[in-house]
Amino acid sequence: MSSPPFPPPGAEVAGPISHEHRTILAGAQGAEGVRRLALDPGPAVRDLVAGLVPGWDGGALPLLRTKYKPSRKLTATYVLPGDPERHVAVIWTNDDVQAFASPVDPLLPHAAALHDPAHLAGLVGPVDRVETLRYRPGQRHVLRVTGDRGTSYVKVDKHDSGARSVPLAETLGPRVADRVPGAFLAEPIGWAAGDRAGLWRGAPGTSLRDLLEDPAVAAPLLRLVGTAVRVLHDTPVEDLPVDGRVRGVDAEVRSTTSAAEHVVALLPDAGADARAIVADATARLDHLPAEPATVGHGDLKVDNVLAHEGSVRLLDLDRCGPADPALDLAKLTADLHWWSAEADALVAAFREGYGPSDPLRWERAAAFTPLLHLKLTARRCAVHDPAWESDVRARLRAAAPVPAGGAR
Repeated sequence: MSSPPFPPPGAEVAGPISHEHRTILAGAQGAEGVRRLALDPGPAVRDLVAGLVPGWDGGALPLLRTKYKPSRKLTATYVLPGDPERHVAVIWTNDDVQAFASPVDPLLPHAAALHDPAHLAGLVGPVDRVETLRYRPGQRHVLRVTGDRGTSYVKVDKHDSGARSVPLAETLGPRVADRVPGAFLAEPIGWAAGDRAGLWRGAPGTSLRDLLEDPAVAAPLLRLVGTAVRVLHDTPVEDLPVDGRVRGVDAEVRSTTSAAEHVVALLPDAGADARAIVADATARLDHLPAEPATVGHGDLKVDNVLAHEGSVRLLDLDRCGPADPALDLAKLTADLHWWSAEADALVAAFREGYGPSDPLRWERAAAFTPLLHLKLTARRCAVHDPAWESDVRARLRAAAPVPAGGAR
């Protein structure tokens, strides 16, 4: 296996930022300026990358991801082909431009050692290959590891989420498997406290998103998902092995408003629609009685459901914890409407599996759904995409309030 040497190259390199780049960060050149900078970062950045990745041939910098925070920061992540691939993050601020190459992260320095097969062997067994799935310096790293014991996933983030999500999965996984035949949660290997890393076992299957085109296949799987989520929601918060802050209306409004900052800054007309969606959702939720927090999945979307031979497995429990249960229902409703023209029927199947509940829970879900759709729009529509403006406008038009249960 070819792997980065240890200690690895890729330490932070910084350079001054130009006046033009400051105007781009300020939004003065609109989405086109942000797009141009991310797609063609210029010779100075290419020189930085060359200094970080010895042996790089100076070729193309395929753009993987952008995140723009108006007047503050633009982060662009590129992937350098190779075996293994290297990810490079370039960050422009009002002060300078910085570049980082995986696996180095000055803010999460312990993440680098987790790319070392010899080190990983002590955590997951003999290793054949280490692949970077997410490289977000200062935020989050996700690795896929293959070896003698199969596939495993290693997760590191600034909040040490694995310290909470691993024991939650250890508690909730058997409960779901026992009460819902054919439904499972992600299987934890453990929390490596010394490495501040969550270790998760891989499993066979196909992402539920890839099965949505055939409602006859997807509907029974969504019924299973609904039943499994209901088990989570019926679990008393007091049964959780760790404490956690309750996620509700205020937190969701703050998170969505932050995610949509660039939409408001770069597209005033769409920004007005975004503000209206937030205001309408907040007003509707303020007039609906709240219910006690339950155990929520926290990121319930079809990409986080693995289907295999008629069974389902709920993945990515990093945000699992006390929450308004309507948030899970709204997130999956918004996600199904994002991906499928048959969303109403698919939501109905999920609701059937979920079973009878207080109608107010689904009314709150209907109020949350446009807010979640706005967040999906802000995060999934990439500003570096030439179709970004039209895609955002179309998606926000689709984010109209929905009645209880998800049907339009």
